Amino acid sequence: MSEHKPPTATWVLCLLTVGVSVAQSVADDGRWAQAVGVSPAGLLDLRSLAGIGPGQVIPVWLTLFTYVFLHGGWWHVLPNMAGLWVFGTIAEPAMGTRRFVFTYLASGAFGAFVVAVVLPHSLKPMAGASLAISGILGAYLAFSLSSRIRRGPRSRLVLVLEAVSVVSVAAWLVFRTVPAEADLACSVIYHFIPFMAAWSSVRISERLRGLKPAANGRAAPPQSSNGRQA
Repeated sequence: MSEHKPPTATWVLCLLTVGVSVAQSVADDGRWAQAVGVSPAGLLDLRSLAGIGPGQVIPVWLTLFTYVFLHGGWWHVLPNMAGLWVFGTIAEPAMGTRRFVFTYLASGAFGAFVVAVVLPHSLKPMAGASLAISGILGAYLAFSLSSRIRRGPRSRLVLVLEAVSVVSVAAWLVFRTVPAEADLACSVIYHFIPFMAAWSSVRISERLRGLKPAANGRAAPPQSSNGRQA
C-alpha cells in the first residue's frame, strides 16, 4: 500500500461520499437530504424507525446509515473527506477493516440519535460524515493508548477525565435551554458524545479482554494495538 493511498475501506467510503456529492451537485434542490437524510425530531419515537417519513424514500432506520454520505455542499464534504482520508489511513490498519467500517457506520447511526436528543425539535434533515469520523477518532485513540493506560497513575487519571466528561455532558443536557437549531455548544456536544461512546466501548472491551482467563488459568497477556484484527 502506498504511503499516501488510504486502505480499502477508507478509500471506498471516500469515493462513495464524493460520488454522492457529485450527484447532489448535478441535481439537488434539497431533495437528496429530504429523501435519504435523517430528521432528528422523528427519531425520538422508536416506533417510527420501521416506517417511511414524509418526503423520504427509504425506511427511517436505513437513513441512519445513508445520511453520512450526504453533505451540504463542497465546503462541507471536502473537510470531512480530508479528515476521513487522514484518520482512516492511520486507524483502519490498526483496527482492522471490518471493525473500522462497523465503527464508522455505528458511530454515524448513534450520532443521529445524539443529535435528536440535543435538538429534539429540529426538522432539518441531517447530512454529513463528521459524527462517524468522530467515532473513528475516539475508537482509534482508545486502541492506540490502551496499553499505556491499563494500570497505574495514568489509568486513574484517565478514569477521572472520563467521569468528568460524562458528568459535564449530562449536566449540560439537563440544565441547558433547548434551541430550535444547532449553535456552537450543541455542535461540540453532539460530536463529542460519539467520540466518547466509541472511546468507552473500546476501553470496556479491552478491560474485559484483559480479565478473560487464558487456557492455563492465567490472565491473557495484553496485545499490541498494532496487531489487532476485527
